[in-house]
Amino acid sequence: MRKRFIVAMTIAILSVNIFAQTSNKQQQIIDAVMKVYADELAKNPDDYAVLYSRANQYFMMQEYMKALQDVNAALKVTTRDDKETLTDEYVLRAKINDVIGNNKEKLADLKEAYKLTPQSATIKYQLANAYYENDDYETSQKLFMEMYRANRIDYAVMAGLAKIEVKNRNYGRAMEYVDQAVKLYPAESEVFINRADVLLMMEQYDDAAQDLISALSVSGDTKEALVRLTKMADTNYDAVIKALESSISKAPEVGMFYYIRSAIAIDHNHYADALSDLEAIIKNKLYDYHGIYHDAAVCSYHLNKQDDALKYVQLAIVSNPDMLGYNITKSKILMAQGRLSEAQDAVKTVLAEYPYNEEALHQSALLYILDERPKVALEQLDRAISNNPQNVENLLLRAWLQKVKMKKSTMAERDFSAVLTLGNNVSTWRGLALQGLNRDEDAAKWCSKII
Repeated sequence: MRKRFIVAMTIAILSVNIFAQTSNKQQQIIDAVMKVYADELAKNPDDYAVLYSRANQYFMMQEYMKALQDVNAALKVTTRDDKETLTDEYVLRAKINDVIGNNKEKLADLKEAYKLTPQSATIKYQLANAYYENDDYETSQKLFMEMYRANRIDYAVMAGLAKIEVKNRNYGRAMEYVDQAVKLYPAESEVFINRADVLLMMEQYDDAAQDLISALSVSGDTKEALVRLTKMADTNYDAVIKALESSISKAPEVGMFYYIRSAIAIDHNHYADALSDLEAIIKNKLYDYHGIYHDAAVCSYHLNKQDDALKYVQLAIVSNPDMLGYNITKSKILMAQGRLSEAQDAVKTVLAEYPYNEEALHQSALLYILDERPKVALEQLDRAISNNPQNVENLLLRAWLQKVKMKKSTMAERDFSAVLTLGNNVSTWRGLALQGLNRDEDAAKWCSKII
């Protein structure tokens, strides 16, 4: 009965796209499910099955501290003879600790899970990786080698051993493991991703980029390889572009390569290069995807080609009306053209479904400021910040609005000061907050340090 309850709750909440901005209806489903958990725990606060299940839901909703609180409570009351549930709880807490960066705690949890279920190859593999992450390469290698001797064609284990060999500066042996995996599984994207990781550790960037592109080519599931390639471009942009150019020269009819190159170019603000690739796809009909039109609109917008931008965003919206976020891009384009009323209508389309969407509220506030309606703009920013008090852009815009347009210096200082509590890196825009507080010298020092 209890397991059926947990399964039912899991199915209910998985029916909602909880990783996206939730709509009113989706939030109602989530609220209803969480109320059921609360009601069950009100009847019995020590019901560890419900505590564990709710912890899982919090984890999926990325509310990690709440998940940690529930799984800690579950571990305190779970009966010691229920080894299966205890194992699941330790594994879940290990996942939470992994996400929040507590590597030592993650290792401790996996050690407990492995004690309870030593026959689990999955937990043993996770434990080997945890030892690796904690720089205990000797213990990690011992566990990986035990798994390798039991199954010499497990490419994940081969990758683990290869990384340890790199740490031990045995580069030839490291490549033997990952090369063997590629030979065994030439149609599996993961082996190319694994070899790319090893090559990156050895600073062989060109070969690593080529392996990630090979991973894209052999599998229909391109997400992981694309994430890795994009991340690699942040530090080795030239190597990634070079590898993509090589792939395009070999297969000029494959639109995916153009699209990936354009996406990476956009991430690095090379809008002209990106637009050239996107227009080549559209002109030659190489790849049919609504995101191509949207990206072309974004590039045209940044290049101040607003007529082209509007044409492309309209095509994107027609191709996929469910992508309401495209209306924010449309609103920005219309704003650049001075068509403020139409721009506000476009962003209202998003807010009607997602009333707390931060980007839409920010855009709406900008439009109200341009329309000389500061009070309404402030209402939009208040709503956005109430939902996320750490959004730097909204805090700074509200501070500027109150200081410059509304002459509320005390309220403005509050927001500028709030930005200063969010850290010291470039993403905090700390210099603007310092300048807003008339600390120009400190702002200049911060900018010099960041540059």
